[in-house]
Amino acid sequence: MINIENNQPWYPYYVNKWLGSNLGVGDSLSPVTSSSSEISGFAWTHNQKLYFLLICEVNQPRTVYFQGLKGTLNFSKIDTTISWTTPKVQTGTIDSAQPFNIYGYTVALFQAQASTTPPTNTTFDGGFESGNSGSWNGTSVSSGETATVVTAKPYSGSYGAKLTSNGGAGEEYAYYYKSVNSGEIYVRGYFYINSGLPLVNNGDRFYLLRLAGSQNLVYAGIRRSNGVDRWVIYVRNGANWRDYSSNTSAPVPKTGVWYSVELHWKMSSTAGLAELYINGVKIISVTGTNTASYGNAVRIDFGIPYSFEANARASNRITIYADSAVIDNKYISP
Repeated sequence: MINIENNQPWYPYYVNKWLGSNLGVGDSLSPVTSSSSEISGFAWTHNQKLYFLLICEVNQPRTVYFQGLKGTLNFSKIDTTISWTTPKVQTGTIDSAQPFNIYGYTVALFQAQASTTPPTNTTFDGGFESGNSGSWNGTSVSSGETATVVTAKPYSGSYGAKLTSNGGAGEEYAYYYKSVNSGEIYVRGYFYINSGLPLVNNGDRFYLLRLAGSQNLVYAGIRRSNGVDRWVIYVRNGANWRDYSSNTSAPVPKTGVWYSVELHWKMSSTAGLAELYINGVKIISVTGTNTASYGNAVRIDFGIPYSFEANARASNRITIYADSAVIDNKYISP
């Protein structure tokens, strides 16, 4: 595979050389999963070494976080930072605990000691690709609201969830829930707000994620304040509540956009915290609060776990598409 413009090896040559030099008959394959449909790969063991081939299928920057790998990784990679007309392999080493930045279409080969555990499944990966809500423990809706699995607007794959709130009862809900048991947890989902924004009255709000213990522990969503819709966290401080909105530098939530929404919560009587990430950027951080009064998080609510309209006149008719829920004990990222 030669580039006819300069008679030098072309990028597919390097990929085939990597595989030909490091993958042999009888090598054992290891399972690899990804929380993003844009990143894929596979892993295998060859001559007492673990190899992991990563492929980025979009021409945009991405940050990869490794799970199930420990120690130093050697890598060779090809990405869009170097032109295909003058191909060159980039090499180096990284700490597997650190994020790995890639730029555009990328193929990267990582090598570690075979004793290193290959990437494993996260605690829960709650897409809807079965065509139903079978991976969840259940669904909860108030009168007039809906939670259904549909083929319209999936974030990835063929199926996603559609959740609606008709705004007629003041307080409403429509969500899927999953049982957990954790003193520190991350939960991430992708949400497409089809209708319902901007909210009408100051104080109107709806949440996309909620954690519950023996009582509700923390909410993450959108609230209207001073005439502007803001991302918000509502978290326990002992038996009371603390609420924090995103500042003016954070993106204003809008309809017609897919958002990665990730909530991080930690239980502690003195060092409890709650954090909100939008599209991988931390926009709210609440620290030093008492989040221990109601125990571990034992349930995740995903969708519209609570909406409130001050005047209850059906002016906030909310429709949300939701997909690609992941629950883990470490940062998930987009």
